[in-house]
Amino acid sequence: MVTSKGNKKVQANSKIMKIKIQKLFFFLQLIRYQNLMIMIFTLFFVKYFLIPPFFTPLSSVAYSFLVISVVLIAAGGYLINDLYDVEIDNINKPAKVLIYRIFTQKTVLYFYGISNFFGVLLGFLISFPVGFIHFFCALSLWLYARYLKKTALLGNILVAFLSGLVVLMVDVLYQTHFPLVYAFAIFAFFISLIREIVKDIEDIEGDSATGCRTFPMIFGIANTKLLIYTLLLFFVFALFSFSFLSSYLFLEGNLFFKGIFFYDLCISFLLIFLAYKLSLARQKTDFHFISSFCKLIMLVGMVGIMILRFL
Repeated sequence: MVTSKGNKKVQANSKIMKIKIQKLFFFLQLIRYQNLMIMIFTLFFVKYFLIPPFFTPLSSVAYSFLVISVVLIAAGGYLINDLYDVEIDNINKPAKVLIYRIFTQKTVLYFYGISNFFGVLLGFLISFPVGFIHFFCALSLWLYARYLKKTALLGNILVAFLSGLVVLMVDVLYQTHFPLVYAFAIFAFFISLIREIVKDIEDIEGDSATGCRTFPMIFGIANTKLLIYTLLLFFVFALFSFSFLSSYLFLEGNLFFKGIFFYDLCISFLLIFLAYKLSLARQKTDFHFISSFCKLIMLVGMVGIMILRFL
C-alpha cells in the first residue's frame, strides 16, 4: 500500500516536472533564444575580434553585466512584440502562437516588465551612457511593437538600427572608435534591414488581414524585391569601400586588412546568391528561407573576421 502511494507520488512529481520543463522550453521559444544566442556571440565577437586587445578597461564581470543587460532588453522586446502580434501570428504561423495558448497576457507582461527593469538597471550600474541607451532601446522596441511595425519601412529601419547598435554598445564602453567596429555595425544594419523587409513579404497574408501598412502591402512584392536588390547593391558597395579604404590606411604588411578584400568577395557571393533566391521566390517558404539565410550571412561575416584575425 505504501509502495503504491509512493509510486503515485513519484509519478505525479515526474509529471509536474515534465510540464515545467515544457513550459520552460516554450518560454525560450517565446523570447527567441536562438536570436539571443546570436546576440551573445556578437557581443563577445566584437570584444575579442574587432577591438584591439590593449583596450581592456572593463573587468570580465562588468562585461558580463553588459551581455546580460542587452539580452534582457532584447528578450523584453520579443515578448511585447509577440503580445501585440497575436492576431497577425494566428494567421501567419498559428502553430507557433504561444500567448493565450501556453502563457497568459498577465504572465507575458510580468516577464516583459521584469526583463526591461533589470536590463535598464544593469545598464545604469555599468555606466550612465549604457543605461540611457538601454532605456532608449526598450522604449523603441515598445514603439515598434505597438505602432511602427505596421508602417512602411520605419519599423524595419528601427530594428536594423538597433541591430547595429548592439555592435556599437562595446564601443560605447571602451571609447575606442575603432573603424572595424563601425564597419561591422553597418554590416549588421544592412543585413538586418534586408531581413526585416523579407519578413514583411513572408507575413503579407496576416498583415493584409489586420490592416498593416508595410512596404509590400503598399507597393507590392515586385517593388519590394526591387528595393531589396537596391539595398544589396549598397551593401556590396559599402563592403568594398571599406576594403579599399583599409588598404589605403594600412597599406603594407598587414595581412588582416589584405584579407578583407577576399572576405568581401565571399560575402558578396552570398549576397548574389540571396538575390538569386529572391528572384525565384514565390511562396511563403521561399521567403522564410531567405530570411534564415540572412542570419547565416551574419554568422559567416563574424566567423570570417575571426579567421582573418589569426592571419
